[in-house]
Amino acid sequence: EDAPRLDTRAVAAERARRSKAMLMSISQAPRVETFATASTFGEPIELSSLEPVGVEILDLAQEVRDKGALFCDRFLAAAEETLARGKSVAIFQNRRGAAGSLQCRDCGYVFECPDCNLPWTVHGSALKCHHCGYVEARPRQCPTCMSYDLKSYGVGIEKVEKELVKFFQY
Repeated sequence: EDAPRLDTRAVAAERARRSKAMLMSISQAPRVETFATASTFGEPIELSSLEPVGVEILDLAQEVRDKGALFCDRFLAAAEETLARGKSVAIFQNRRGAAGSLQCRDCGYVFECPDCNLPWTVHGSALKCHHCGYVEARPRQCPTCMSYDLKSYGVGIEKVEKELVKFFQY
């Protein structure tokens, strides 16, 4: 059941190449590589009409530790400057939902889908399994130790969007 593991995107790309078909990749959370390789498959994303952009990779680890911030000051300043010039800012976050898992802080219990045994993705007041589609209301307490001290871990696109609204009103 666990093997063999395949990269379905790579399999689809190869099948499209062999059959000379156009591959359409649609995702709520596209991968950066999708944009980098778009021209390989008939240019579904028109990159030639875009002006060249600078890319800077920022290490958020230190700022997250020091301030508990989701975005570093360098990013916020650059984004503000870009938006003030009437340009766009692209943020790639390849995780749906608000957080990747929900865990009890007292006993360490991680809430999992009863069908798949995979950690739930937190979506506001609901937990959702993106593997099988099972949805459940977000619990208030741990079923193991009955603690109410539950914490969402990880960052999803919903959390990114919520934080960005605090900084930018565009």
